[in-house]
Amino acid sequence: MCIEIIDNSFPGDLKLNDILVAKDGNLYLVTKGELADHPYKISNLVTHQTISNLKRLDNCVTRKGHMLNVGYLEKIIDSNHCRINITIEYEEASL
Repeated sequence: MCIEIIDNSFPGDLKLNDILVAKDGNLYLVTKGELADHPYKISNLVTHQTISNLKRLDNCVTRKGHMLNVGYLEKIIDSNHCRINITIEYEEASL
């Protein structure tokens, strides 16, 4: 008899440069913040708008994948397992 245990819970702790994929399709990035009392921030990867300022990176995500000011997450991509490539495509200028 074999018993397989699968843990589908989310890690509660974040790391710098982690990418958060929200269920609504938005992407967020964990970076260093500018505030002395909140040294970390969550910002939208596309717009760079700050969503949340954080004092620490531990216990930010619930076991079900919910994060305050972000919503439910689909997954957390570890910063050590990804590389971000940005391509800028220009559209024709309208006159």
